[in-house]
Amino acid sequence: MQIRRILSLALLFLGLIQGASAQSAPPTLAQYEQLVREAYAAATRSDRIGLDEVAAQLTEADEIALPDGTAVPVDNQWLADALGEEPPPYQLIAARLGAILDGIGQARNAGDPQALSKLDDLFSRPPFQDREAPSAWTQFWRSVGQAIADFFDSIFGSLPSAPNVPAPAPAPSSFGSLTPVGWVLLTIGLLLVLALVLYAIRGVRQSLVGDAKAREEAALEEENITATEALDRAQTQARTGDYRTAVRYLYLSSLLWLDERKLIRYDRSLTNREYLDQVRSNAPLSEQLAPVVSTFERVWYGKREIAEQDFLAYEAQIQELRGREPKS
Repeated sequence: MQIRRILSLALLFLGLIQGASAQSAPPTLAQYEQLVREAYAAATRSDRIGLDEVAAQLTEADEIALPDGTAVPVDNQWLADALGEEPPPYQLIAARLGAILDGIGQARNAGDPQALSKLDDLFSRPPFQDREAPSAWTQFWRSVGQAIADFFDSIFGSLPSAPNVPAPAPAPSSFGSLTPVGWVLLTIGLLLVLALVLYAIRGVRQSLVGDAKAREEAALEEENITATEALDRAQTQARTGDYRTAVRYLYLSSLLWLDERKLIRYDRSLTNREYLDQVRSNAPLSEQLAPVVSTFERVWYGKREIAEQDFLAYEAQIQELRGREPKS
């Protein structure tokens, strides 16, 4: 009887130890991201019950485990503080959760730490490090090139000597000593060089004119577009899979929407930071617009391609922003 009691106490003690260790295990990055997405979805719906359930798990987690086993500290006490207000600021909560999701996505797209070693390995192999003997065809063309060089040296490299005059020391060739054949070849060469220069200048001018025309057309398009039209174009681009251009039109629609409601003054000559400066006195709007601007700059100016899931998250941020109405 005493042995059974001792065994029961031992099993109970082991169960408590296992329970404590299970509770202390931090969530993985994927689990943490899923919790943030659930909280973001609940905040956008103003779902207090659903947000409370997920917030309890987020505030309990003080660190997360990365795929390599590294533990990273996190602090979501701000979420508990925000939920302590009545009513909770759902838009502010959604904006901050959206910024966290953006940060996780940016970390996931970080470069491969072994990229340099892979690049070194690539450059150590042919054709970058080709140690094989040149082919017969390559040797033939090298011989042709050498023969052409020798031909021009024979024309321009020697000077005729005057009769009964000692030959001067070797000197660089001059135009006055050219034979008629040399003058013809020199003229042809100069014409070819001039033609190449003119062709290059023409190509550069056409490229500059084309770029300027494209910028003028884009500027004219932005001047004549409305917030609704920009939003429709974003949806059209998204259906074709061009999410980067769709993000540009979504961002443009948000600026035009704010301009139509006198919350900002839209001007295509202004920078994104100047738009943020215009709403700095409106703290809720400023906090909501900041992640929208940050995501746009990272995608558009960083020339990064995004997935459909990231586009939908950005679209949700824009919808939250467009849900604001100016105070009368």
